[in-house]
Amino acid sequence: MAMFSANQTSASMLLDYGRKRWQDEAGADHLALLSDLYIKARSYALFNKIAFVFALVTGIAVLVWPSVAVITTDFGYKRALFESAVVQTTITAVAALAFAIYGHYKRQQVSAENLMRYVLFSGDPLPVLFERISRQMSRIDTGFNFGDELTKRPAVADEEK
Repeated sequence: MAMFSANQTSASMLLDYGRKRWQDEAGADHLALLSDLYIKARSYALFNKIAFVFALVTGIAVLVWPSVAVITTDFGYKRALFESAVVQTTITAVAALAFAIYGHYKRQQVSAENLMRYVLFSGDPLPVLFERISRQMSRIDTGFNFGDELTKRPAVADEEK
């Protein structure tokens, strides 16, 4: 267990495990596939972290903004900007967008990490792995689609069928 650290991401732990498992020449192709997936997972994790921080800041702004008008007025600094419903609505919309982007990249990161698990533990031959991984990565890499997000049905509706 010394090769694993609680301070590393799932993706880096899986890559470390794959490196230990496939140290020989025979595992080079599996390790290359795993490393490619790690690059994707790491990129998604970076976008996910940036979006999370932005969502956190804008979420706090949504909570604090109504108080700003009162506080600034108490200090004798009265501006229509701080009392504007349009500004409050815009801040709320930006916060919602930030949370949607965070959720999107979190799903992409988890998908890439799950593909890494598949490479490590499936036992499928390399041609099958490559075909399945390529198909899934094409699906994951399509990017953020607002139409898909808007037309998703709630999980409750799916369970009622």
